[in-house]
Amino acid sequence: MPNNHMKTVCAVTFFILIALFSTGCERHKEPVKVGFIGCLTGRSIGLGAAGRDGFLLAVEEVNAAGGLSGHQLEPIIVDTGLDPEKAKRAASKLVAEQVAFAVGPMTSQIAVSIVPIMNDAKIPLVSPTVSTNKLIGIDDYFFRVYYANSQAAAAMAGHVSNLGLEKIAVLYDVENRAYTEDWLRVFSEDFADDRHSVIPVPFKTASAVLFYELVKSLLDDSPDGLLILANSIDTALICQQAAKLDLNIPKYATGWSFSGKLITYGGDSVEGLTVVQSVDFHKKRKEVGHFLKAHRTRFFDDPTFPAAHAYDATHLALRALKKKLQGEEMKKAMLGIHDFPGVLQDFSLDQYGDVVNPPIFFRKIDRSVFESL
Repeated sequence: MPNNHMKTVCAVTFFILIALFSTGCERHKEPVKVGFIGCLTGRSIGLGAAGRDGFLLAVEEVNAAGGLSGHQLEPIIVDTGLDPEKAKRAASKLVAEQVAFAVGPMTSQIAVSIVPIMNDAKIPLVSPTVSTNKLIGIDDYFFRVYYANSQAAAAMAGHVSNLGLEKIAVLYDVENRAYTEDWLRVFSEDFADDRHSVIPVPFKTASAVLFYELVKSLLDDSPDGLLILANSIDTALICQQAAKLDLNIPKYATGWSFSGKLITYGGDSVEGLTVVQSVDFHKKRKEVGHFLKAHRTRFFDDPTFPAAHAYDATHLALRALKKKLQGEEMKKAMLGIHDFPGVLQDFSLDQYGDVVNPPIFFRKIDRSVFESL
């Protein structure tokens, strides 16, 4: 009997230890690395920093709620600047870190340079703000939650044409040519005809560009409208020089210009500037209210559109990652998500990872506030 009793005690002790060990393993699952890649230095820092904040907010929310299927998320953040070679090194670092996915990049030229690296590694790359047509309709590991240039530029062409404008000067930064030249091409195709014309004026923000001379060169052509394809700082500088030269014509810009503190940089010179946008934080929707409150609490500032899109991109990727942890292939899981509850609207991705029916609308700066048109 003593031997049987001892065997029973040993067996019970063994199973208790196994249970405790299993529970301990459950509590201490390995963290999962997730990446952010964007421009955190240079003149597009407003775009990149906002995207990073949206990414971090989403990651921190999930970690605070206990993680993803018990795994804490470890954010890995890398800077690309606007340098394709630096961007390639940054992407390679994410691959070496074995991130499950990466949110970013924030500019089209950088996206074109790093997508092949992420494709080779089969790591999903989910961009909050890249809109180049060069990456649309391709079966790869690139996804986006933002409109494409083919959609926004066509909308802008229709908008200015309906206002009766006939000659539009376009100042565009070739430092981000995958975005600006793409925008210019689509806009020109939709706007120019026998009665309407486009005056393209390229510049390179990385050089010591003299915006006064750049804007002055437009005077001889007498345009009746000005479209600016540039970051928020350069857009403000262009508007300031236009004001000095009394170039009092309607001015237009894109989401890239809206990505930083445009009104702070430009002051009175950006009054009346019309910008094509993808967000409306006045929208009556619970997801908008939650995001605004969370962002203000975490960063003590109002969010801009890159933060909202990065927040959506991160949560979208995390939903797919949860399915991957359950055994589903990540890319398949991404493409299988429909009616995702984003900040501004529910949205779905098409078979190539491009967002279906993204919102596009116009807002004008009036007394230092963006007003809907």
